[in-house]
Amino acid sequence: MLARTWLFLFFCAFSLRLAASPYYFNYFQVNRGLSNNAILCSVQDQDGFIWFGTRDGLNRFDGYRFKNFFHESENEKSLGSNLIHSLMVRNTNEIWVGTDQGIYIYDPQQEEFSPFDKTFKSETLQIAEDRSGNIWFISNSSLHRYDPKTQIVDETYAKRWKQKTHAFCVDQNNEVWIGLKESICHVNSGKEYPFSNGKQFTGRVEALFVDDNNNIWIGTSHHGVYKWDRNSKETQHIIKNIGNKPLYVREITQVNKNQLWIGTESGLIIHDLDTRKTTQVLHEKDNPWSLSDNAVYSVMKDNQDGIWIGTFFGGINYYHPQHNLFEKIFPRNSPNSIGGHAVREIVEDKQQNLWIGTEDQGLAYWDQKTNNFINFGTEDGLAHTNIHGLLITGDSLLIGTFFQGLDVIDVRQKKVIKHFDSNNTHQTLKSNFIYHIYKTSNGKILLATAPGIFQFIPGEDRFVPFKSVPSHVFFTSIFEDKKHTLWFTTWRDGLYKLDPGEDKPTRFVHDPKDHSTISSNRVTRVFQDSKGQIWVATESGLCIYDKNNQSFMHFTSKDGLPSNLILAMQEDDAENLWISTTKGLVKMDIQSHRIETYNLEHGLLDLQFNYNSAFKDSNGLLYFGASKGLIRFDPSSVTDLYKTDFDTPIYITGIQANQRELTIYDKNNALSKSILYTHKIKLKYDESTVSLDFVALNFASANSTSYLYRLVGLDTTWTFLRNNTKANFTKIPPGNYTFEVMAADANKTPISKIKSLEIVILPPFWASVPAYIIYALLSIGLIGMMLYWYDQKMKDKNRQRLEKIKAHKEKELYKAKMDFFMQITHDIKTPLTLIKAPLEKIMLGAEPRKSEKWLKTIHQNTEKLLSMTDNLLDFRKVESNEFSLKLKKQSVSSLILICLQDFTPLIESKKIKVFKSLDRKLEANIDIEAMYKIISNLLSNAFKYAEKEVRINLYQKIDGLTFCIEVKNDGILLPDEEMTQIFEPFQRASSHYRVKGSGLGLALAFSFASLHGGTLAYKKNSENLNIFVLEIPL
Repeated sequence: MLARTWLFLFFCAFSLRLAASPYYFNYFQVNRGLSNNAILCSVQDQDGFIWFGTRDGLNRFDGYRFKNFFHESENEKSLGSNLIHSLMVRNTNEIWVGTDQGIYIYDPQQEEFSPFDKTFKSETLQIAEDRSGNIWFISNSSLHRYDPKTQIVDETYAKRWKQKTHAFCVDQNNEVWIGLKESICHVNSGKEYPFSNGKQFTGRVEALFVDDNNNIWIGTSHHGVYKWDRNSKETQHIIKNIGNKPLYVREITQVNKNQLWIGTESGLIIHDLDTRKTTQVLHEKDNPWSLSDNAVYSVMKDNQDGIWIGTFFGGINYYHPQHNLFEKIFPRNSPNSIGGHAVREIVEDKQQNLWIGTEDQGLAYWDQKTNNFINFGTEDGLAHTNIHGLLITGDSLLIGTFFQGLDVIDVRQKKVIKHFDSNNTHQTLKSNFIYHIYKTSNGKILLATAPGIFQFIPGEDRFVPFKSVPSHVFFTSIFEDKKHTLWFTTWRDGLYKLDPGEDKPTRFVHDPKDHSTISSNRVTRVFQDSKGQIWVATESGLCIYDKNNQSFMHFTSKDGLPSNLILAMQEDDAENLWISTTKGLVKMDIQSHRIETYNLEHGLLDLQFNYNSAFKDSNGLLYFGASKGLIRFDPSSVTDLYKTDFDTPIYITGIQANQRELTIYDKNNALSKSILYTHKIKLKYDESTVSLDFVALNFASANSTSYLYRLVGLDTTWTFLRNNTKANFTKIPPGNYTFEVMAADANKTPISKIKSLEIVILPPFWASVPAYIIYALLSIGLIGMMLYWYDQKMKDKNRQRLEKIKAHKEKELYKAKMDFFMQITHDIKTPLTLIKAPLEKIMLGAEPRKSEKWLKTIHQNTEKLLSMTDNLLDFRKVESNEFSLKLKKQSVSSLILICLQDFTPLIESKKIKVFKSLDRKLEANIDIEAMYKIISNLLSNAFKYAEKEVRINLYQKIDGLTFCIEVKNDGILLPDEEMTQIFEPFQRASSHYRVKGSGLGLALAFSFASLHGGTLAYKKNSENLNIFVLEIPL
């Protein structure tokens, strides 16, 4: 055992030097859409897209998909050759492509290539633009300068040097330098600066690079890297050959203030400018995150701090500092590595060493100071290699195994010293499957097993049942909160809570009908955060326990979690809860519940983590076990995934109509320029099934970026899209729409501006504007004809109707006249008869006593005739607008009293009680004669029809603009249908036929009231009285 340990230490020390600073890369190869794995050059355009030149085609990458460009023999606007040597983006965003057949210029607006025909078509190795707009390029191993203003190529530089050249650079003073065989040369002055120092030099200059201090770095094909110092004008040989092999340099790039990344045929060389230390990064066969190939041809840093490394056989390697934050610990070919893949339990001893239990290869001891591993298996005394529970108590490590009992290791000696199972404990340990081990605050060691909880007493080496919880339940984990409440999770029986001092636990189970219950009966873990909140992990989501309501708040995939199967939790020092699932790692703010999701592209070892496998060491580092090993990281260094300053560029990259890609080459010309720069598009009615591709250029989190989109004019809400960059719309009706999309994080918070595209769905011809005009004209003509025909028909019909109406009106008028004359005749005949009879008797010589009585009768009927005549004349004047008011300030109450005196005989004869409520001070501008007649007619009507009493009220209304006279009598009430007719001429109530009258009094009073600008109405009431209300302006 000791000899093997020393062997491990030897290999560990050797490998540690090579992997002291691990670099993790994500690969993009042919299986991801790349045209070829041989990457020869790369560049980022001004829109943010990354371009890669390969041995077979040009590629534009948006972080999600590749767009390939090839030579097409039948397309003169395609790329001239598929072998791409160099790329350059001009300040106009034109992309110059150097091929083995010359230069081709790509127009991003029109998505077409045009050949650069100012020079012979030959192999172009490098292209660059200086700050004056001149374009420099190496063609046929010679340097050329092209002036876009004059469109002339200056070939004097090609003739100046007879030797072949392969590299040049433009320094910070906008001066051009060229690499010769053993020197670099200042192009304008022609002055050379040798770097071989007189030594025998073979090979050539392959790369020139100007750093931030304006020093020139020289990459050679056989002798590594030299540095020419701007101040001293001297050259140093910085990086020589590695071992016995010459160092062939392909490209040099400064990725930050302190580091140069150098692509070579011997891997990636990282040179620290401050310490002058050099690190070689190589492909490792047992490391899927290492460099994919040692032949590195291109190194390019993008505007998001990502570094793109092009290799000859391994495609693209993408490195981002955020992806390097998760350190991966997994089984390697070296003996100095963890032995198992399925990491479950992690504990830390007093010396800050970690003990890691796996489910496939036993136990691993990790000395983090020396980075040494020691693995323990069955040959080292373990009962089983499948470990489920670990607990350090004192100098002992308790190990729970899968159906093989409990092992005890002496931590100092690193030896198995004891073993317990159901056989050697006389069945006091009823199950050999120890699922979890936990030590409470009072020192009790509890074992979670399939048949209940058992307590292990170390000093006595015995086991006793923990009777406070059921013995038939399969328990999976144990947790004690700050208030010493014990929580027990189960395999399928919910969650148990045992409060201090209680003998029986409280059980929480899932109720599908009650959403406040725990989300699942399969509970995996309980955790308490720094704020005292209890978090419960289940196989159907995450829960927070509400103590006051004995309920649970739920979080599921609908809230942004990548999976509902929650495995473990751990809190960092910044009050973030880190949650492991079967589809990635989640960071959740324990107060705002804002989440961020991490997956493979962010540097995780594996998406599927393991049960109960979460640990925080004494230095604050977090560990999570997965099915391929474990990760370790400093949570304070893991910054937010997304910037919320709306700087993330977003583009619409493609559009399909009826599953057919629309391009600017289509005959229907739906696109006049690239969809990237299109703001409006018109589609035919049979192209109304539309799909749109879009992407946010967020390379560090491309696959984790979510989106919000809507089609304005069709959608009323935003659609949230996760793990997809395509929106589909089926059978959009003709009309004008605006497609809007923006990038978002997992919380649906926008992280970009809105990108919009106007979409016009044209109607078919039979539904177009010209068609509608024709339809309208035809319709108007048809409607006109129909209207003309209808008009003629209606004229004839109306003529006949008018004739009938005229005849009918004439009959009615004649009848009305006859009725009027009959009524008048009748009303006149009666008093005339009453006059004639007494008069005849007087003429025959009647007695004087009786003659006096008859004369009174004659007088009364004569007065009646005169009154009727006056009413007729007044009514005629009012109706013909011949009556004019003579307004005068007058006391209304005195006028009422005068009228009452006229009715004294009638009041006394009928023994009617009169009640008056008169405002004696009320004066109004009235026509005295007209008002007297109104009041007289109202009183006459009241006294004639009253049974026992009449009430008269005079008052001023609250608004002070009008006054009212109410006349009430207790006679027979008017029917509802006669209430409005009573004010028409010659209308009398049917119930008052016994009382004589002309039917003109109320009509005349109504007309006089209207002349005063007032009203006269019959008022319905609950007093069972006939009430007439006169309202006249003051």
